[in-house]
Amino acid sequence: QFVADTTSPQLVAFDFNFTHNYAFVTFVFSEPVVVGVLDESVVHLQSASDGGVSYRILSGNGSRIGLESIFVLQLSALDVNNIKALGSLGTNQSNLFLFFPEDLVSDAAENMVGARETTNALGVRHFEGDSIGPVPTGFNMDIESNEYTIFFDE
Repeated sequence: QFVADTTSPQLVAFDFNFTHNYAFVTFVFSEPVVVGVLDESVVHLQSASDGGVSYRILSGNGSRIGLESIFVLQLSALDVNNIKALGSLGTNQSNLFLFFPEDLVSDAAENMVGARETTNALGVRHFEGDSIGPVPTGFNMDIESNEYTIFFDE
């Protein structure tokens, strides 16, 4: 006798890794989910488990790599720069939490993932901060105006 899958997948952990100009979010689900329906634009990062500074992931240029119940999302450069500009979000393990609605993703039986509310956000499991400072990539010198402009890689 066939028994339908009625169990919703759960996000059991997430990891965050800043690597210079890149950031990766690793989602760990309780069961395999369908990578093609993963909607990163509904994911919010926030600075406390029950609120604080919040940022919605845009990931227009991000890419997903799926492997069973683990998905790695590369954030867009815009997301990386916006998160860094906030200053109080994602600077260490104690100020990075994640919340999302149930339409983040579903499993093969179309069971939607269990939502995480802004008042009960999931804390990051592993955090790797950006340990490389900005690197100068060029400069302009305007002798007439006595202005110097330095360009950096981030």
